[in-house]
Amino acid sequence: MGLRVSFGHVIIAKRPRGTEDEITFDHFTTLMNMYPSRGGASMVTRLGDAHEAEKLLQYISCPEAGICKNIKDMRRGCEVVVVANGLQIKTEADYNPQLMQLAMVRATRPETRARWSWTTAAPDMEHDWNIRMDAWDKVDVPTEFRDLAKRISVVFKPDEGTILPLPNVDTSKLAIPDEQFTEIQARSWAIIPFKESPYVLKINITKTLKGSRTIGEQNSTWGVELYAPHWEESLNYSSGGRKDWGEGLENIWEEGDDLQSRLRCFLRTIMEVQALLNRVHAGTASS
Repeated sequence: MGLRVSFGHVIIAKRPRGTEDEITFDHFTTLMNMYPSRGGASMVTRLGDAHEAEKLLQYISCPEAGICKNIKDMRRGCEVVVVANGLQIKTEADYNPQLMQLAMVRATRPETRARWSWTTAAPDMEHDWNIRMDAWDKVDVPTEFRDLAKRISVVFKPDEGTILPLPNVDTSKLAIPDEQFTEIQARSWAIIPFKESPYVLKINITKTLKGSRTIGEQNSTWGVELYAPHWEESLNYSSGGRKDWGEGLENIWEEGDDLQSRLRCFLRTIMEVQALLNRVHAGTASS
C-alpha cells in the first residue's frame, strides 16, 4: 500500500441547474457535500505547464526560502513505466548527468479504486489537496519485459542550471508490438526534506511517450506530493503483510502525544506546502 498527499485542482464538471458562476462560500460548501455521493467533480493532480516544477525547485533550493537546509540532501532520479495488460512495469535509476543506467525491473497490478481518497477544496489557495491510500499486488515481470532496462536508453541534455531535466527516452530497441502495451511514461523526480518536519516533498515531471495524452494534447505534466518516508514500512509491515490500515496505524503521524495533536501537526504541514505553492505562483505571475 502507499499513502500520499497530492496537490492539484478540484475540477467541477457538473453543477446543479441554476448555479451561478460566482457563489457564496456557504453555497460552495453545500455543493461540495453533494459531489462524493452524486459525482460530477474530480481531483486533477497531473498539472499542465511542466516548467512550474523547475520554478518550484529553484525557489526551494534558495536558503532564504527556509525549506531545505542543505540542498545536498535532495535526491533525484528517473523512471520509465510501461502499462500493459493491467500491469505497471517499472525500471528506474538515480540521477547521473553522464550516464543513466536503468535497473530493477518490477511489476505490480494496481487496484482499480483507492482504499481511501479524501479531497479538500481550498478556494482561497492556488492548490487543493488530496490524501489517498492506494494498494497493489506485486507480480512476476512478464517474460517479454524482463530485459526492459536494457532495451530502453535514457539521456539527459546537459543543462547546468536545471535541477530537474526531463530525459530523452529511446524505446526503439523495445522489441514488443505496440498492441501489447497501452502507455509508456518517462518521469524525472526530486525528493526534498520539508523544513524540520518528518515529511518530504516529491516533485516530478512526467512525459507520456505513448498513450491518450500524446495525440492533440500537451504530453508533459508535473506534480507535487507530500509524504513521510517511514509510511511505507508502517503500512506494509506493521500489519503482517495484510492490506489493512485500521486503528493500529494511528501512529504513522509521529508529532504530538495523542492522535488529535498528531493530525493537527500533519494538517499544518499540508497548509505550509499550500502556502509555499502560493508564494511560487505569485512570484511567477509577477515576473
